[in-house]
Amino acid sequence: MEIMKRVKTGLKILDDALHGGIPEGSTVLILGESGTGKTVLSAQFLYNGVVKYGEPGVYVIFREPAQMFKRYMRSFGWDFDKLEKAGRLLVVDGVSVGMGLPLGTSLLIIEEKEFSLETFFRYLYRAVSFVNAKRLVIDSLPLLMFRLTESNMRDALLNLIVFLKKLNITTFVISSPSFRKLSDIGAEFLFSGIIELRIREVKSVGGVTEYRREALIRKMRGTKHSLLYIPFEIDSNGVVMFESSLIK
Repeated sequence: MEIMKRVKTGLKILDDALHGGIPEGSTVLILGESGTGKTVLSAQFLYNGVVKYGEPGVYVIFREPAQMFKRYMRSFGWDFDKLEKAGRLLVVDGVSVGMGLPLGTSLLIIEEKEFSLETFFRYLYRAVSFVNAKRLVIDSLPLLMFRLTESNMRDALLNLIVFLKKLNITTFVISSPSFRKLSDIGAEFLFSGIIELRIREVKSVGGVTEYRREALIRKMRGTKHSLLYIPFEIDSNGVVMFESSLIK
């Protein structure tokens, strides 16, 4: 019997909840509202892939200029610039040219005035091939969709998911529940997996309101997985997860 290869996130509790890691080649939706930790978790997945498992990666960012993103990552001790210079990682900047900002060393994907899905596929394939990437992050799906010239967002979204699967690398796609196009066209089922992050209000013993970050593996094709919420925090080392517990 063929043994499915697993891609470890580098977060032991999450990997254990996935019975050893994410099935290789999966396209995973990282879903959560602002502030839940989607970018940190995804960047950590990519960084761990390079430094712990020797798997090159590509991070495509539409949310902020690449240099700003990399400065933020250095606050966790993750030197993306160093890994880029070593040819082990690539940050694809989808912002700087459009904003007229000074360009860094990162590959830029907005050279054409008309930014179509075909343009994105061409540059994404080029970026993945450039470092022989095994892991990919797209940050974020709503911002990518808003930038495209395609008028039919339904077809664009479906074609994107199909293209990502054809790349056959393990991909995290960041999105928000408020991006209704996913549910409007029933696109969530096309993703291999969904990891949902949330911030939940809890009451302490003294009646003080506190907040807890939690992750839930809503689905993951090709593997058994836990359906318990996993509490986590974000500290100076990134995401730190704790043992799963039943949420009351």
